[in-house]
Amino acid sequence: MIIKKDRHFLRFAVPVSIVYIVIGFLIYSDVILNAPFVFDDDDYILLNPLIRDISYFKGLGDLRYVGNLTFALNYAIDGHNPFGYHLFNVIVHLLNSILVYWLVMLTVKTPAFSYQLSAISYQDHEEDKKIGRWEDKNSSTSQLLNFSTSIALFSSLLFLVHPVQTQAVSFVTQRFTSLAALFYMLSVVMYIKFRIHDTKKMHDAGYTIQDKNRESCIVSRVSCIMYLASLFSAVLAMKTKEIAFTLPFTIAIFEFLLIRDSISLRRRLLYLMPYALSLALIPLSLFGPDLGILESKGVSEITRMAKLHEMSDVSPYEYLFTQFRAIAVYIRLLFLPINQKVLYDIKVSHSFFELRVMLSFLLLLSIAGFALYLWRKAKKAEPEYAAACRLVSIGIIWFFLTLSVESSVIPIRDLIFEHRVYLPSVGFIMAFISALFYVPHRVNRAIVRQSDRTSEQSSSFSFLPIALSLYCSVALIVLLSIAAYKRNNIWTDEVLFWTDVVEKLPDKYSFYNDRAMVYLKKKDYRAALRDIKTALRHYSEIATGMIPAGESDFSLKNVAKTYLTRGRIYVQLGKTGQGYSDFEHSLRIMSGSLDLKDIIKQEDSAKLAIPD
Repeated sequence: MIIKKDRHFLRFAVPVSIVYIVIGFLIYSDVILNAPFVFDDDDYILLNPLIRDISYFKGLGDLRYVGNLTFALNYAIDGHNPFGYHLFNVIVHLLNSILVYWLVMLTVKTPAFSYQLSAISYQDHEEDKKIGRWEDKNSSTSQLLNFSTSIALFSSLLFLVHPVQTQAVSFVTQRFTSLAALFYMLSVVMYIKFRIHDTKKMHDAGYTIQDKNRESCIVSRVSCIMYLASLFSAVLAMKTKEIAFTLPFTIAIFEFLLIRDSISLRRRLLYLMPYALSLALIPLSLFGPDLGILESKGVSEITRMAKLHEMSDVSPYEYLFTQFRAIAVYIRLLFLPINQKVLYDIKVSHSFFELRVMLSFLLLLSIAGFALYLWRKAKKAEPEYAAACRLVSIGIIWFFLTLSVESSVIPIRDLIFEHRVYLPSVGFIMAFISALFYVPHRVNRAIVRQSDRTSEQSSSFSFLPIALSLYCSVALIVLLSIAAYKRNNIWTDEVLFWTDVVEKLPDKYSFYNDRAMVYLKKKDYRAALRDIKTALRHYSEIATGMIPAGESDFSLKNVAKTYLTRGRIYVQLGKTGQGYSDFEHSLRIMSGSLDLKDIIKQEDSAKLAIPD
C-alpha cells in the first residue's frame, strides 16, 4: 500500500515540479542571467566584510544569522558575481511555491475539514448524520476533495507568478524575506503533517472521544521526526528575519481551530511549549549584545542598532495609523498589481481621524469581520460550503497575522515595501482561489435548485462553474506571469532601476543623485551631470524660497551628497580643481557653517537660473 501511494505521489509530483521550474525560471530568467546588485546590495554584499570570512558565523549573535550565512556561502562560491545570488533567490521562491501547495493540501486534511481523520471527528459526523445534515460519511468532504487539488495547485502557481513577489525574489538583499518565509511555511507544514499523522494513529488504534485524556498513545518515530523538523525550521526562521515572530501563534491557531479536540489540552500545550520558548530568540538577538550576552559585528550590528533606533523615530500609534493605509495598498497590489514601485512615498499619519486612515481601517475591519462571519457560518453551512468558508477564513487570518510584525505598532523607518507582503500573500491567495472555485459552484447550485432541473440536467450544468473557475485561474496565471516578467526588467539594469524610481517619485530629487552615481559608474558623465543639475536646480529653488519644501526630500544631507557626487564626476573628467571644490563645499554643508541661502554655490544658482 505504501509503495502504491509513493508511486502515485511521484507520478503527480514530478510533472508538477517540472511545470513549476519551467514557469519560475522563465519569469526570472533575465534576473538570473543579467541582473546586477542594486540598492542595499552594496551594504549587505559588496561592502560587507563579514560575509568574506566564514569563521564569523561560529557565533549565533547575528540578528539575521541564517540569511547572512547564505550570503557568505554565496560569496565563497561566486564572489561578487551576482548570478549565483539571484539563482539561489529564485530556487528559494520555487520551493516556497511548492510549500504553498502542501500547506493548502494539508490544511484541508485537518479534522476541521476532513471528518474521516480522527475518531473524535467521526463521532461528530455520526451525530450530525443522525439529524440529517448529510447523507453519507463521505459527503462532508466530497466537494472539497474534488476541488482541493485544484485550489492548492492554482494557489501555489499564483504565488509563484504574482508580480508583487518580484521585489522579494529579484532584490538579492530581500532573501531575508523569502528565506524566512520558506522556514516559516516548512515549520507549519511539518507541524500539520505531524498532527494529522498523530491523530490518524490514535484513530486507527481505536481511541474515542472518551479516551482523549489518556496519555498512553506514544508518538511514533515518524511523528517525532516531523515534529523536530518543524521545530528546527521555526528556529531557522527566527534567525533569518523578525517576521517569524508570529510563527508560534500561527501554529497555535492551526492547532486549536483546525485540529480540534483530538488530544488533551495538557498534551497540546506540551506540543506548543517549545514554539512559545522560541519567541525569545528574536528579542535576545536584538537586546542580547547590549546586555553582554551575545556579540554582534559590522553590518549585522548596524542593522540591529537601526532596528532599535527606528522604534523611537515614530510613535507606535502614528505608525499603526499609517499602516492601516499601507495594508490597504498591499491589498490593492494583490488584486491589481499595477503601478508597482520600488519605493513608496507615504507620509506618517498623525491622527486616526484622517479620512484615509479611517477609510483604510474600515476596509480592514470589514475583511476581518468577514473572516469571523465565515468561520461562524461554517458551523451551520452544508459541508462543502463549510469547508470553503473555513479555508477563506484561515487565509484571511494568515494574511493579517503574518503582516502584524511589520504593520502594527512596532515602528520601522520605511513605512511600506512590497516585499513585506510576500509571506502574507500566501493567505490572501489561498482565500482568493478558494472563493474563485466555490462561488461559481454555489451560484450554480442555487440556480439549479430554483429552476428545479432534472438530476441529469443538473449534473451536466454543474460542470460549467468548474470550467469557469479553471479558465479564470489559467488566464490569471498567464496574465500575471507576463506582468511579472515585464516587472523584472527594472532589476536587470541599474539605470532602469533608478529611472523607475525617479519617474514614479518625481519630487524626491535625491534619487537623481543615485542615478547619477550609476551613470558615473558606467562612465556616462554627460547623463550624470544632467541628473546632478536637475537636483541642484530643485534644491536651489527651495533654498532661495522660490518654492516651498513641501513634499520634497530637501535636506542638508541630500544637498551635500549631490555636491559630493558632482565632485567625483569632475575628478573623473580630469577637472580636479572643480572636483575638490565640490568636496570642500559638501563638507561645509554638513558642518553647518553655511546659511541656508549659501548651501547652493552662487555660480550654480546663476547657471541654474538660465533656462535650458
